[in-house]
Amino acid sequence: MAECIATAKTPILAYCRSGIRASNLTAAAMAETQNASPDAAISSGHVVIVGGGAAGIATASSLFERSSAIQVTIIEPADVHYYQPGWTMVGAGVFSQEKTVKAMAGQIPNGVKWVKSPVREFKPEHNLVIAENGDEITYDQLVVCPGLKLD
Repeated sequence: MAECIATAKTPILAYCRSGIRASNLTAAAMAETQNASPDAAISSGHVVIVGGGAAGIATASSLFERSSAIQVTIIEPADVHYYQPGWTMVGAGVFSQEKTVKAMAGQIPNGVKWVKSPVREFKPEHNLVIAENGDEITYDQLVVCPGLKLD
């Protein structure tokens, strides 16, 4: 994965059922690349993560834990974090639904910047994400894991 990130000419799509494995693999590879060479894929070390669900939070935590030199920003509009992978445990009676609901502010890892806004536009040709609130956020690497909208 580190080699793919370093050499890919087009966006890389990594997929798994929950998004957590793909995000963690990407985070580990990006941190490995950053630690291996200062001229590698994350040149200035700014990673933007769109989505503050289980995958986005896990990716931010994993990146920030591996290298404090990496700047991480999460773009997530919600005030509440629902730990959806835990809902299977609720259904099985292992724990209550209330244990899967927490304030988003308490889930964002320390040192990670939080932009509390939906994304309005992606401009990958400029390494830019434009938030609905007007913020323009540039990045070296972008991880998009917005999750699902329950309807």
